Amino acid sequence: MPAGCRPRADFLSQDRMTMNKLIPLIVLSCLLPLAANARTITATGDTLDHAESKIRQHAAREGVTTYRITEARMGNKVHITAKIAD
Repeated sequence: MPAGCRPRADFLSQDRMTMNKLIPLIVLSCLLPLAANARTITATGDTLDHAESKIRQHAAREGVTTYRITEARMGNKVHITAKIAD
């Protein structure tokens, strides 16, 4: 075999290693813009309706009509966390 030539099996293993590194990077680069657009807002109130109303008003000020409540805690006050997207 001439100097500098590799067997075919070595090329295949290098291709697999390259693909194993490349595929997660492609997936991550596709998902990053989606995560970057979502913002988190929080609000507190005396009742669940009052806190959600604050979330709704905050989203409306930013020009967003939809939001998703990701957390709600109740104690002396109600605390709500929501995600809004552009």
